[in-house]
Amino acid sequence: MARGTFEKKSYLSCSQGKWRQRVDKSNPDAKLRIAEGSDGSKREVYELVDDYVEGRIQKIWVDEHDKFGRSWAIQIYDGKETMVLQVNLDSGYSTHMISKLANCDLSKPIMFIPYYFEEEKKTVMVLMQNGSKIQSHFTKEHPNGFPPFPDGGDKDDIKIWKASANKFLIKFVEKNIIPKLPDDDQVALDNLDSGEFPQYPEEEKKKGEKDTGYQDDVPFPDETSDLPFN
Repeated sequence: MARGTFEKKSYLSCSQGKWRQRVDKSNPDAKLRIAEGSDGSKREVYELVDDYVEGRIQKIWVDEHDKFGRSWAIQIYDGKETMVLQVNLDSGYSTHMISKLANCDLSKPIMFIPYYFEEEKKTVMVLMQNGSKIQSHFTKEHPNGFPPFPDGGDKDDIKIWKASANKFLIKFVEKNIIPKLPDDDQVALDNLDSGEFPQYPEEEKKKGEKDTGYQDDVPFPDETSDLPFN
C-alpha cells in the first residue's frame, strides 16, 4: 500500500497583458470576463487577474493542448505557493520571456510582467530581478542564432518563421536554461503531451476560446518607447 499528498499548484495563463487564473465565481477576488468561443458563443469566466507574478523557477517544459496548441509551462515557487505559468509558444510573450531568461540568475526569484498594447496588437514580457529589468539575449543587432524575421513576408512566410523560431527556442531552453536550474528541480524537455490545462473546463476545451492577446508578429518591439520603465 502506498499513500501520499499531491502538491497543490495554481495554473496561470498569460493573456492581454495580465496573468489570469480560472476560479469559481464564489471566490471573493474573482473578476468576471465574457469569453467568446470559436463558434461565436459567449460565456462567463471568473478569474484572478494579476499584473505580475514572482518566484524562483523550479521546472520548465513544453505542454501541448488540442485546442490551444503548445505552451511553455514554467513552474515557480514564491515561498508560499507553487504556480505554473502557461505562455503560448506562438505569442510574443514567449520570445521575450525566453530571450530574457537567458540573462537571468536562475537560482534567484524572477518577476514576470506581461504587457499588451491594444493599438499596435503588440505583446511584451518584461522580466525583473533584484530591482532591475533583464535585457534580451536575442536582439536585432545580436540575434545569437535566433532565426531572422521575414520582413515583408506574407502569412505563409510568418508561419514558417514561427515554426523555426519555436524549434530554436525549445532547443535553446533544453541546452542553456534547464541545465542551470538546481539539480533537484530539473525536468527533461520531453513532456510534450501532459495535457495539464486544468484552468479550462471540459466544455471550454471543446469550444475553444479566442484571445487577441496572443496576436503578435513583431519579434523584437522597441521596449524603450513602449514600457513605463527602462
